[in-house]
Amino acid sequence: MCSVMEELRNEGRDIALVEAIKNLKATQHWTNEQALTALNIDKSKWPRIIALL
Repeated sequence: MCSVMEELRNEGRDIALVEAIKNLKATQHWTNEQALTALNIDKSKWPRIIALL
């Protein structure tokens, strides 16, 4: 049960990050990489986040 709750929590964070990235891309005309760098996202997590975009 704990792993399910943790996965849901992680998914919620990912969705929030995706929305933040989309917002930066729309308002600042940034690339995915620029937005991820600005949000200080660990590069090991980039593929997962980009897949959600």
